[in-house]
Amino acid sequence: MRIGVTGAFGYVGAHVTSRLLTAGHDVVAVSLAPAAPDLPARVADVPSVIADITDTAELAGAFDGCDAVVHAAALPAAACDADPALALRVNGFGTRAVLDEARRAGVRRVVYLSTYHVYGRETGRIDESLPPRPTSDYGISKAAGEGECFRAAKHGDAEVLVARFSNGFGAPLARSAECWGLVIPSFCLSVAETGRVVLKSAGMQQRDFLTIPDMCDAIELLLAAPALAAGDSDIVYNVGGKRSLSMRDAARMVSAEYETLTGVAAPIDLPAGREGAPTEPGVDYRFDRIAALGYRPAGDLAREVRQTLELLGVRAGE
Repeated sequence: MRIGVTGAFGYVGAHVTSRLLTAGHDVVAVSLAPAAPDLPARVADVPSVIADITDTAELAGAFDGCDAVVHAAALPAAACDADPALALRVNGFGTRAVLDEARRAGVRRVVYLSTYHVYGRETGRIDESLPPRPTSDYGISKAAGEGECFRAAKHGDAEVLVARFSNGFGAPLARSAECWGLVIPSFCLSVAETGRVVLKSAGMQQRDFLTIPDMCDAIELLLAAPALAAGDSDIVYNVGGKRSLSMRDAARMVSAEYETLTGVAAPIDLPAGREGAPTEPGVDYRFDRIAALGYRPAGDLAREVRQTLELLGVRAGE
């Protein structure tokens, strides 16, 4: 297939691009900026369209000849908090513009990369039957993007499938990736620079984690899923890792991998007085729908941590 990937040079998008190339697909990269110099050449050298997805003139023709589109471009959470209006424009209207251009180009299927943040809750059982009630600017803006997907699906513009990922983490393909504000990457950066893992909270909140390779598995399954029945509006798929960890557990994993690589212990710094904080409720992020398509999360979070540390210059025996 010929597949357009928006945000193709970003943290997740670069992995998606690499995976699709490995699977033998032709990829057209749609990106706000050219590939960073430190991205692997096989990703950076794919045919690309430099376009702002909110600018319909720049986006025109981007998906010509494509069979499918993976819409990975998005304003990340911290940027959404800083500028909620821009968040809605990029993650909401930008998704509409991508879907409209995909319809004009005759694209058969679009896979939209969404997030569990649209649910507005992070504990207990979470499945697709729960109504979206986002409470963060990021979740609100991604829910707006989902709304555009529902609109497009209703009007038959294309087959649109929505993947709601839990907390995805993988070793970035480039040091320049915009991921270092995320939980596990931030722990990796902290220990690589200071020899210590620094938490800003007690770290007892639980989250479901999955690896980016598992995310890519899910995207491939959704691209290949059977055609939707006429009028089928059941287009949402949770995608999780079936691994609930506290932030403190994640910090311990980073610390352990650092010690394995260097032979030096990496202390974990907690805010004063929070050492004995109680464990918060766990999360049961259910993904039965995509499991029925064959999804089986098998990623190794510790290996992704180790590869991230190595990217940051942490070496065995140092």
